[in-house]
Amino acid sequence: MSDPIYIGEKILRSAEASGFKECAVLLTGVNRSMVKIANNQPSVVQSWKTHSISVYVAKGERIVQASFETWDPEQVSRRITEISPSIDQVERSMLYAPLPDPDPRAQPLRGGFDRSVEKLMDDPRDVAETMINKALSEGAERVAGVLDLGISDKCLVTSKGFRACEKRSFIVSHLRSFKGEGSGHWGYGSRYYDPREIEDIAIKSAEYARLSTSRRSIEPGKYDLILSPMVVGELLDSIVRGFTGFSYIFGNTFLANKKQGERIASEALTIADSPHREDMIGSTGFDDEGVSTREVPLVERGVFKSLLHNSKTARAMGTESTGNAGWIMPRPWNICVKPGDRSEEELVRDLRRGLIATNNWYTRYHNFVEGIFSTVLRDAILIVENGEIRGASGRVRIADTVNNLFINVEALGRKVYKVKWWEIATPVEAPYILVRRIAISR
Repeated sequence: MSDPIYIGEKILRSAEASGFKECAVLLTGVNRSMVKIANNQPSVVQSWKTHSISVYVAKGERIVQASFETWDPEQVSRRITEISPSIDQVERSMLYAPLPDPDPRAQPLRGGFDRSVEKLMDDPRDVAETMINKALSEGAERVAGVLDLGISDKCLVTSKGFRACEKRSFIVSHLRSFKGEGSGHWGYGSRYYDPREIEDIAIKSAEYARLSTSRRSIEPGKYDLILSPMVVGELLDSIVRGFTGFSYIFGNTFLANKKQGERIASEALTIADSPHREDMIGSTGFDDEGVSTREVPLVERGVFKSLLHNSKTARAMGTESTGNAGWIMPRPWNICVKPGDRSEEELVRDLRRGLIATNNWYTRYHNFVEGIFSTVLRDAILIVENGEIRGASGRVRIADTVNNLFINVEALGRKVYKVKWWEIATPVEAPYILVRRIAISR
């Protein structure tokens, strides 16, 4: 395969020759291996390579963005040439800002590449079988899941002169264990292979399957909850989108009537976007505009601290980019929740009476501005009475608001988990969290 910087520069020259004043080319290549697990065995092993090019072009404050599943510069250049005559028909962007000059601080992130992941790609079945055998030894009767690992390359070329590439590894796995009517699920993602973390996926999923074999119905109402890192991760994946400058400008967020410096959560809660965590999958040293990434505090001891910006939203709000571009919308890289001081056993004792939500999906917002949402709890929904687990509930949902969720955080566990599966698009690191008086419905 040709040098990606050369490909990007060739596309750049084509865009300039077609009359575009600005251009950015983002090239992504992924070499991956995946094992699908079904009925207690690796059922399908696949390996493949993908190459994609995203192009941003602008002229007269009019913007076009396009993506291509190829690294063929000729194909991309032809499409840019075809687009050029119709650019004047595109409406001027209300959030236009020129691409930034090269940021000298924007350097490829050191680390984030694990050669052991590269070696495992030749035959990852042993890792999958390790998870299967561990879950079965922990009491699961049946397991299913996915092990996905690979190497990714990201290169950015802009008309302002930015040129940089990053090479990174990743390993993501989630496993669902079954025992009788019970089921448990856990997901994990990192840039580094750690056999202990892989075993922990199996241990967690099997433990929750065992604990949820006996199920009974519960009445709707207000409940005290312990949210597992999986649930915290799935919820924050959508909540943090409300912390982007784009959502704030258009009022499409529960923060619409809040100001930075205002209290929006319990003092126990601190959340940051942390792009320099080498072990987390979203880690990167530069954003899609060539701006240096940095840690951005979102909530600090319950106080609303910052929004995530690209150059466009920063210009509209009279501030500077936080290194979170997205050419159109800013986005988080890694969502990290600061741990607390409780063990997981202490959280259960402190809960006294309530539920432990271990997994969820189908989070939907009924009103973004008021933060009204619902999410379906699935797999093990554990019932706690007198500080001890006493069986499990049938499927229910959380139906409340982001504001109530944030304000009612009481305590956090001191151990954090890197969680990732297809319901959690942005990598999250979080502990177990105890929240009070959250609405539960059928």
